[in-house]
Order: sequence, then C-alpha cells, then structure tokens
Amino acid sequence: MPAILWSVPSGLNTHRAVAEILFGEQSPAGRLPQTWYRSDADVPADLDRDTVAGEWTYMYTRREPLYAFGHGLTYTTFAYGPLRLSGSHLRDDEELAISVQVRNTGFRECAEVVQLYTRQLRSAVAQPNKQLRDFQKITLAAQASRTVTFLLRTSDLAFWDVTTQRWVVESGTHEICVGRSADDLVGTAAITVHGATVSGRKLAAGPVPASTADMTAGIAIVDTDERDCPVLSPLRPGAWLGFLRCETAGARRWGVVGDNLGDRPVIVELHADSADGPVLSLLAVPPATARHPTAVTAALPPLPERCDLFVVCAATGLRLSVITFD
Repeated sequence: MPAILWSVPSGLNTHRAVAEILFGEQSPAGRLPQTWYRSDADVPADLDRDTVAGEWTYMYTRREPLYAFGHGLTYTTFAYGPLRLSGSHLRDDEELAISVQVRNTGFRECAEVVQLYTRQLRSAVAQPNKQLRDFQKITLAAQASRTVTFLLRTSDLAFWDVTTQRWVVESGTHEICVGRSADDLVGTAAITVHGATVSGRKLAAGPVPASTADMTAGIAIVDTDERDCPVLSPLRPGAWLGFLRCETAGARRWGVVGDNLGDRPVIVELHADSADGPVLSLLAVPPATARHPTAVTAALPPLPERCDLFVVCAATGLRLSVITFD
C-alpha cells in the first residue's frame, strides 16, 4: 500500500478528523513516536531488557526499520537548506544555536516536524547511534519558507555514568543532525565538546553494586536489600551483567553477594571480553539456608591492566546485590 493512516483510539470527533484527512480537507502532520520494525526477528527477545545490549529503539538498533522513529507522510513536500551553527565548540554550559531553512515545495499549506538529533562519534562508553534532542512543528503556506532555530546546551549532551553514579559530559566530537525522521537526516555538522574524561572502573575501590553494570541481558531488578541497593535476578540461564573498562590492579579474588532461592548450587562464571569470552573463574552459590545474603568468593588468574568483565549466571533463582573484587 502506498500509505497507512495510523490513529490511536481517541474521542468522539476522531471519525470526523480521519474523514477530513482522507478526503484532503486537512493535511496529516503526525510523526511516529516509536520504531516500526520489519519483522518479529528484528525485535529483541523479551528477556533482554537492556536497551543497549538488546539494541532496542531507534537509538540502538542496527536494523533498517519498516518505518523509522519520527516518520510521517503528508500531502506536500519540504526542502531543507544547509545547517548554520553559531559556533563549533561547546564547553562549561555554553549554548549553541543551530539554524536551518525549511521550504514548502508543494501547493498547499501544511505542517512539518523539524527534528534535531545528535550522535557522539567516540566515547569510552556505549552511546546511542543517534538521539532526539529537540523538534519543532511549523506550518508553512505553499511555496513559503521559514528558518527554524534550535538551542543546544552543553548539559544537554550529558549521560548517566554508571561507574561514578553521576551525570557526565564527556569530551569528544558530536555530530549535529537535522531532518524529517531518525533515518531521513538531511543536514549534518560536527562540533567539539569540552568536558570530562571518563575513566575506567577501579575494582580495588571496593564492592561493585550489581545494579551499576554497564550492560545486561536477561536480568531484572526484583527487590532492594537492607541498604536500599537494587537486587538483580537472572530471568533465564546464561543471563549476564557486563562491567566495562575495569582497571584490575590488585584484584586477586572475586565474588558475589546474594541469595540462591533454588534447591541446588548455581554456577556463576566470570568471563573476559564478552559473555561468550574466555572463562576466568567460576564459583558455586549454595542454596540459601536463611533469608540473608551470602558471600561466595573464588580466586582470579592474573588479569590485563584493563579489561571488560562479564558475570554469567548458569541458572535462575539467584538474587544478586553486590559483586566483590579483592
């Protein structure tokens, strides 16, 4: 079909609005607030709750969607001019103006939704492929044009650093993108952001809360412990937590603190590089005999000065709150 009109359940006047659009009395201007995937095979498994590891949403998917986030058709077309930026650097909490001229190239008045995205080109942590920062809906008469201006602050580019548990603006190069949808970007420009250097996770600094993992797959938060620390549990065998950029100086033993609610020991493995990488060490968490967390530890082989570590649970029934390195 050449087009689909998608309407969510609404009020009593929805039928009139739909009829006016179908008969051309009004021009549609809606945009998709989600990604429409091409098939079920493109949708991550239900148990892979981590948006990054599961490549969920327009921000992380690497598959070509059927209809992208922000997509929408109407009864005219729009042309975009080149991007104009007020500068090429951002530092402290400065502000950058991003302007683009939009022209209605058709023969009827209609609204366009101009969308601003950014992407961080290099980072110490996993960053979105692109991220919506702002949008403006403008109405233009036939053949009319308007300059649309967005304001981007340094703080808008902050992300939550799970290692330090704070918002961080990382030094690096960002690409500014303006367009009609997440996969129809018609103008790009690069800026340099001056911020902080994101360092690695120092294992010798003390216990690592399981909830601060950089990535997970098949893991859910199921409770909090007596210190209000989130308790995580594997939803399937092979579920894992990934701790990236670990500085391993001095680490000779590792362990987990948690409960095994099953009736047999559960094996927990520590892998290097990925959840399928080499097994560095493993331990067995015995069934719980009381309702309080148990600490189980095992020896570590010599490790590289910096590496990615993955804690893999061989079975369900565990409730983990802390990963220890000594």
